[in-house]
Amino acid sequence: MRCYLLLLSVLSWLLAKPISPCYAQQVSLNQCVHTLSQDSIAIYFDREYSLAPKECAVIKRVGRINEKGNFTATVSDYRTSDTSLLAQFTYALGTLNGPATLYFPNGRLAVQGELVKGQQSGDWKYWYPNGQPRQVLRFTVTGPTRILAYWDSTGHQLAKNGTGTWEGQTVSGLIARGNIRLGLPDGNWTGQHKQSHIPVTTELYDKGAFRRGRLIKPQADQPAAYKFSALLTPFEPSPFLKADYMVLGYTCDESQRQAQFQLIKKDLQLPSVEIGVTRYTDRLNQRLTRYRSTHWYSSMPPEVTVRCSLDQKGQFVDFESETSSLREVIRSLVLSLPSWQPARYQSQPVLGYLDITLDTSTDRVQIKPAARLLPSQLPQPNIATWP
Repeated sequence: MRCYLLLLSVLSWLLAKPISPCYAQQVSLNQCVHTLSQDSIAIYFDREYSLAPKECAVIKRVGRINEKGNFTATVSDYRTSDTSLLAQFTYALGTLNGPATLYFPNGRLAVQGELVKGQQSGDWKYWYPNGQPRQVLRFTVTGPTRILAYWDSTGHQLAKNGTGTWEGQTVSGLIARGNIRLGLPDGNWTGQHKQSHIPVTTELYDKGAFRRGRLIKPQADQPAAYKFSALLTPFEPSPFLKADYMVLGYTCDESQRQAQFQLIKKDLQLPSVEIGVTRYTDRLNQRLTRYRSTHWYSSMPPEVTVRCSLDQKGQFVDFESETSSLREVIRSLVLSLPSWQPARYQSQPVLGYLDITLDTSTDRVQIKPAARLLPSQLPQPNIATWP
């Protein structure tokens, strides 16, 4: 009976915290909380510290609670895949307050610092998996995060006492490199994609103040220069702070589907056309103008889609639409326009299609390329250890 009442108090405590809004296939609270003894519980999370079912969780948090269901003293987070220690935090009256330590899978220190009322405070130290120091950041309640020191992975110190060169992740997910002064960005900074290392942007800072930026290869519909919001502001992700908000995650099936989608997206190239989708769309729009005065055009619904299937050579093989007249017109027009390259998955050609949607209120079409994968081509991620 005491265990049952304990679980009720824990659920009451969780329900008193901010909870994310409901979405399809979202997990329920009782799937993520388990009583271990009269005064201790386990809470299960995914890798982003959203609540997850025990069966597919990545992180298991274990700690003692009081009669109100609040964590007390030290709690420990473990990797469910091998039960290795992931992190230890200190709670006071149900709030993160005190030392915090995170570990790499090899057991080495990853991060160490202090939390005050649920927020990072003071100097935080970071290491590489090989044991070399990486950086020291200073967190304050009101001011910006400052970079006090930085080392590369070989142990060479590039910044000391807030002066030197820093490289790391930014608020936009890019990898930035530039000089720091008094712990803040100063001078010219460059940003590149995390995986491909392709340069994306350059920005100018003056003692931490962002002045202007310029995209290296802007899209057709966006300006190259910008000056209102920086992309390369240093940022150190701290997903463990999300755990204190008890955000609802997804069921195991939904998590599996999302993990599968991320793996597919990483290795998938959509159908492409040499002149680019924007120019291709413009040409198609121009050729459609001759049909606007026809009877069938004026009788169409506000929005009509034609799905144009592509084979593994990029050739059109089928056209589907509820409006036969538009289907035949689109068929004749796309066959006279530049040819498409097929979709590719893991560098191999796969089936694809184009959804060409006509908005009759604006007389404009939109083209959305997509790919089709066979069941045998779909990856099967183990979400308890993914990625």
